Amino acid sequence: MLQLDVESLRTLLTVIDHGSITQAASVLHVSRSAASWRIKRLEEQVGQQLFVRDGRTITPTPAARAILDDTRSLVEHHDRVALHLQNADLTGMVTVGADTDADVAHLTRLLGSFRRVNPAVDVNLVVDQAHNIRQQLETGSVDIALVQGLDEHLAPADRVLWSEGLVWATSVACPFDEGTVPLVTFGNDCFYRTVGEPLLDTAGIDYRIALSIPTTTGVVASIEDGLGVALLPANRMTDRLMEWPTASELPELPRVHALIRTAPGNQSESVDRLVDLLECELGVTAPLLEAV
Repeated sequence: MLQLDVESLRTLLTVIDHGSITQAASVLHVSRSAASWRIKRLEEQVGQQLFVRDGRTITPTPAARAILDDTRSLVEHHDRVALHLQNADLTGMVTVGADTDADVAHLTRLLGSFRRVNPAVDVNLVVDQAHNIRQQLETGSVDIALVQGLDEHLAPADRVLWSEGLVWATSVACPFDEGTVPLVTFGNDCFYRTVGEPLLDTAGIDYRIALSIPTTTGVVASIEDGLGVALLPANRMTDRLMEWPTASELPELPRVHALIRTAPGNQSESVDRLVDLLECELGVTAPLLEAV
């Protein structure tokens, strides 16, 4: 899932509000080159132009105008969370559990930022399969869980970060449209196995577990190299992958939700504030990507 930097979004808004990168840089107290670089990076991330430049005139494109309201709300939400965190005298320990589909590098940056603002809070991170993270949440060894779920898995208190479709993926060089299908999974308790294998069974398609790799990077790489077929979130598709041709014979796949879930019972203010931060930062791309 693409992650957009809040300061780049803030720069986008400021350029639109003030009509120039120079003015925006002055308002944001950064150099003009820094402001320009933020806009360029944002355009590269979303894969399209957000401003039309004509000499000294800079005009937002329809894509930029389409996300303006959502962007402003997200930046304001971020600032409220940041202000709350800075004004809170938080203590204690918070353990976050994330499933293997999480962007761990981005997550550790957020947790590190939270820890620097709140040095009296000890922050722990556990990355494991969703099945294990849910169990740890129930036993209280994890305070906050970042996991995936289907519609039937949603609980009233869950916070949905984003929702996306699933795809049967295979290498463009290996369609696997005949014979027993080699499946690539995330392990014995893989969330996607519980979704995909019943569909294969119902359709009478023979398959075998060819590889079990507990990381998204490993699963994607093995499919790209032609070692099997796997069920993936749509955002994990690459130019070396295609939809498995036999998927047209199977029932439609459900949408999967990225969730924040907290442990049952009373929770500390530190947990509440970290949940607010994670929801704000990790959920930032969903409305923007739909708009763009």
